[in-house]
Parts: sequence; structure tokens; C-alpha cells
Amino acid sequence: MRFFTSITFTLFILLVSCTNRDGEIIDLINSVKKQNDDLKAQITALKKTTDSALVAVLKVNSLQTATDKKIDLIQTDLKSVLTQISSLTTQMTATNADLASLKTKIDALQVKCNELVAQIALLNVSNFSTVTSKTGRVWMDRNLGATQVATSPTDEKSYGYYYQWGRGNDGHQLPTSLTTTNRSLSDQPGNSLFILVPGSDNLDWKVTPNPNLWQGVNGINNVCPTGFRVPTNLEWLQERSTWSSSTAEGGFTSVLKLPLSGNRIAEYGTFDGLGIYSDYWSSTVQNNRRGVMVLTSKFADIYHDPSPAGYSVRCIKD
Repeated sequence: MRFFTSITFTLFILLVSCTNRDGEIIDLINSVKKQNDDLKAQITALKKTTDSALVAVLKVNSLQTATDKKIDLIQTDLKSVLTQISSLTTQMTATNADLASLKTKIDALQVKCNELVAQIALLNVSNFSTVTSKTGRVWMDRNLGATQVATSPTDEKSYGYYYQWGRGNDGHQLPTSLTTTNRSLSDQPGNSLFILVPGSDNLDWKVTPNPNLWQGVNGINNVCPTGFRVPTNLEWLQERSTWSSSTAEGGFTSVLKLPLSGNRIAEYGTFDGLGIYSDYWSSTVQNNRRGVMVLTSKFADIYHDPSPAGYSVRCIKD
């Protein structure tokens, strides 16, 4: 009996012990299940993130493909443009060669033109007569370049040429000559262009002025016929002293028949004072300025001017 009671107690203890262990197992199973659920939630979230990343990658790949196509198109266009530029460069090279050849021909024609102008100038200055004034001096009966003796103070055919002081018969003196702003390095510019000198009245048609031009019958660039030269200030003043009045009227009524030929402006190459007054060059140089006999309705006198302007020339026999 005692033995049986002992076994019963032992079995009870084991039963209680098993019952407690089942509770622990259930808790463990529940814990594992919760972890498994958490893991599934994390996997689901990770899958969503992965799917989003995959979509982004696909979009990037699509954009890259489109960009590559655009780059290919741009490269194709660029190659086409470069080909066209190369073709244009070749054409421009050929055109430049043609222009250089044309310029050479034009320069050669310009030289011949200058020679022709010089020959015409020589013919014009040889087609004149002379007059002897009250001073006993012999003068040309007309301005250089004039086709006739003045029939009136405003006779345009008697105006003649417009020389820049010291320049020769190179064609610049023609009223129709073209202009340039390039000043000459030498006493002979080598062209028929009237040289414009804007701004300062101390500038010359030469880069370095030469006051020794036009000095005497053998002077450099003497524009007058053989045996004649550009008169001095004194010779002009001596001539004026014999006129009926020291005005433009006195100059015209004198044996010289000086017309009102005006002048050609140094700054612009245009003409001024035609039929109103006249300016005649002198060979005299004073303080780097050239002498000019000015004739107006009120006076006739000498003043000094820089050389770029275009004035008339009346030659006197040496």
C-alpha cells in the first residue's frame, strides 16, 4: 500500500512536470511563429524595394538606350557638318587663290592706269600758252590740268587739277580720283589715290613730311612743265601788287585770269568753295606749313596750311 502511494505521487509529479514543459513548448512555437511572420514581412518589404529598384534600373536602361541613339544621331550629324566644313574650306582656299590672282591683275592694271594718267597730265600741261605779267615774269596762261583759259571766274573748264602739296603727277590730282586713308612712306606714293588726313591739321599725306619737295625746276615731284615751277610766296605777293585790287576780282582781271576753283578738303576728299574762292599753292615752307595764295571777294593774301588739302597750281617760268 505504501509502495503504491509512492508510485502514484511520482506519476503526479511527472504529469505536472510534463504539463509545464508543454507550456514552454507552446510558447517556443509561438515565438518561432512570430519570428517567422516578422521575417515574412521583412521579405515582403524587401521584395517591394527590390521591385522598385528593378523598375528604376529598367527605366535607366531605357533612358540610356535612348541617349545612346541620340548620341549616335548627333555624331552622324557632326560628321556631316565636319565634311561640309572641309568642303567649304577647300572652296575658300581655291577662292582665296583666285582673289590673290585677281588682286595681282588689278595691281598691274592700276600701275598701267597710273602711267596713263601721268601721260595725260603731261599732255595737258604741254597744251598751254604763256602770259607775261606787269612784273615781267612769265606764267602759264591757265591752271595745271585746265583745258582752257578762264572765260569767267566760275568757268569750270578752267579750274584744273587739285594737288596735294609736294605730290607729283600720279593721278591723285584729278577731281575724279578715289581716296585712301593710308599715308605714304615715300615721296612717291605709287598710286593715284587722294590721301585723306582727318583730325589733326599738323599731319601730312606722308608719314614723315618732306619740306624739300617742289623746290625749283629740278625739285622732287615738280609738277610743272619743263622750265616751269611752283611760285614762291614772294612771287605771288609781287604779282598781287600789280592787280587792280587785292581780291579775287583783281586776280581774274589780271593777265593771269585766275578762276575761283575752290579746293579739295583733306579730311573728306570732297570739294568746297567752287566758284566762291580759290587756293593756289606756293612752294614756300614756313614752320612746316606750306604757303597758299587765297583769293576771295574781300581779299587776296598768303597764309600757311598743312599739305594734305588739294589746291590749284599755276606755274611760273624759272
